[in-house]
Amino acid sequence: MNNIIIYPFQGNGHPFSDCDVSIFEAFAIFCGLGIHNTQMYENACKLMAKQKVALECLSYHATASADDTTRLYHETIPSVECYNLYSFKFVDFDLSDDDTCRATVRMFLQCNLVKQFHIPYDVSNTSTHMIKQFHIPYDVSNTRTHMIKQFHIPYDVLCRWVLSVKKNYRPVKYHNWRHALNVAQTMFAMLKTGKMERFMTDLEVTSPTDTSLDIISEGTAWLLLGKQRCHSLVVVVCGQYLLNCKTSLATLVLGLLVACLCHDLDHRGTNNAFQTKTESPLAILYSTSTMEHHHFDQCVMILNSEGNNIFQSLSTEDYRSVMKTVENAIISTDLAMYFKKKSSFMEVVENGEFDWQSEPQKELLCGMMMTACDVSAIAKPWEVQHKIAKLVADEFFDQGDLEKLQLNQQPVAMMDRERKDELPQMQVGFIDVICLPLYKVLSETFPWIKALYDGCVENRKHWQDLAEKVEMGLTWIDHDTIDKPVEEFTGGTDNTFLYQQTCRVHNL
Repeated sequence: MNNIIIYPFQGNGHPFSDCDVSIFEAFAIFCGLGIHNTQMYENACKLMAKQKVALECLSYHATASADDTTRLYHETIPSVECYNLYSFKFVDFDLSDDDTCRATVRMFLQCNLVKQFHIPYDVSNTSTHMIKQFHIPYDVSNTRTHMIKQFHIPYDVLCRWVLSVKKNYRPVKYHNWRHALNVAQTMFAMLKTGKMERFMTDLEVTSPTDTSLDIISEGTAWLLLGKQRCHSLVVVVCGQYLLNCKTSLATLVLGLLVACLCHDLDHRGTNNAFQTKTESPLAILYSTSTMEHHHFDQCVMILNSEGNNIFQSLSTEDYRSVMKTVENAIISTDLAMYFKKKSSFMEVVENGEFDWQSEPQKELLCGMMMTACDVSAIAKPWEVQHKIAKLVADEFFDQGDLEKLQLNQQPVAMMDRERKDELPQMQVGFIDVICLPLYKVLSETFPWIKALYDGCVENRKHWQDLAEKVEMGLTWIDHDTIDKPVEEFTGGTDNTFLYQQTCRVHNL
């Protein structure tokens, strides 16, 4: 190229024209771009290969060990009643780590999402009891084993996946594996005890002799609702009635349970605002709902790891449906999304305009359910709620300390350790702004979940009582003093002296 450019004459003896020079210059630029692009492509291939190796290493270390998987696979899984999974007052404090995994597996089994061959789990005569209670004909009850296999999730894959999800939660004070378990359990209780699953499917009931009949017994409907096959018409004969289950309830249930268990994967104990303030790589990668997008990506990473794909037997349509449910549900746990959608949800419900079969409105409902489950610790018995509030406060205060140390910024009140005495009043505000309005509208629509609303109301009384004590000059005090009525701190007695005699300062 250089020889061509510096040679002043063409082969015919005539000098190069300005046009010839321009062509040569353009050609030189073109060749340079080609060489540059080739080098960039080679570098990109190397970077992609390095990324693939890194992901393979990450996947290997993120996956549960073979020994742990084998042990869980061969263990007997206790009944729902043993773990109190149907109750909105479920508490995990007394459960071992192994028990938390067994309880998780039990929820999947109870929702009939697992291919059940040679699974050592305790049926506890549940099927027999249901058959006797609702007088289900034997031929109908016998379909249970077929319905259980609707997604064909291999049991060993489920065990490995549960253990892998647990492994990918960091040991932070609150947003850890046990929080994920509690969120999933609340969703399970809402679907089962709260009977919300029946509102999330399109049921058409017909009779061979009476096409106008549109009612079946509550017991029969409850028993059969959890046994639908996604995206295919399943007709179950029950006496003279035909129950036509046309929609993908099972897909929705599977997606919601997976989303609950994965909704805080790899949480670092800091919120979205902290990621933005520190300009973390996550904040650069995701401009909105930063941590929630990361949680979903971690969920996908685990599913794509060898031996962890619990969706492997789903059809293409089912897979797309369940992954959409998982993604939308996890993103919905961002409270910013809750505030964005809360008004429209409450408006359509209060106006009686909610169409439970509309996909956008069903997605809206699922988002509200995710928030209700995510904050459900606020509705637990007071002894439990009080302890969990301390865990949340500790995690928030740790972030506040980081903001002071790394950013030289004053954190917001709920993350400022120096303002810990304001926590009771902040809890009251949290309940009033987020929890009570949500639980109120949900319990009015689904009366079987009213226990969440009642528990929230009861705990508000406790926090308000404690806030009043703080206003009297007391501090964040321990459980024994919290149980004392405010009246014991009033009257002609010197409050400071009484406090010194009866209270112990609790350092968060």
